[in-house]
Amino acid sequence: MCKKWKVRRDEKRVIFIICLLGVFLSATFCGGNDNETGYKGLVTITKVDNSKEIILHEGERFRIELEELGSAGYNWYFDNLDEEQLELISKSTRAISDGKVGAPVMGVWLMKAKNKGSTEIKMDYYRIWEGKDKAKEHFSVKLLIE
Repeated sequence: MCKKWKVRRDEKRVIFIICLLGVFLSATFCGGNDNETGYKGLVTITKVDNSKEIILHEGERFRIELEELGSAGYNWYFDNLDEEQLELISKSTRAISDGKVGAPVMGVWLMKAKNKGSTEIKMDYYRIWEGKDKAKEHFSVKLLIE
């Protein structure tokens, strides 16, 4: 009976260590996110960067964060995104208020600088049914990709 107890106790230790390792790895690779997007160390381009020039490296990922009021129909749209130089990886939103219905959200575009050179990102803020001609705001940044 002592051998059975010892085997069970050793098995419990192994299971405990595996679970502890799983928690550690989850915290290392999934936790501690930056601005709730999960991408640490990315260049983040925001409204304060409007009309600025930003230097990136070939293959570097970056994100654009702009406030949207989707509940009123206002969203940001790219104006002729240069797909030779840039790749749109994903578009998401995250809450920026305490769960208030109809409150603004942060639009987050995850992108990749594909090739060396320069390009410009232009975006317009409008209601899709009103069209770009009635845009309330414009946003642009020049990117130098080294």
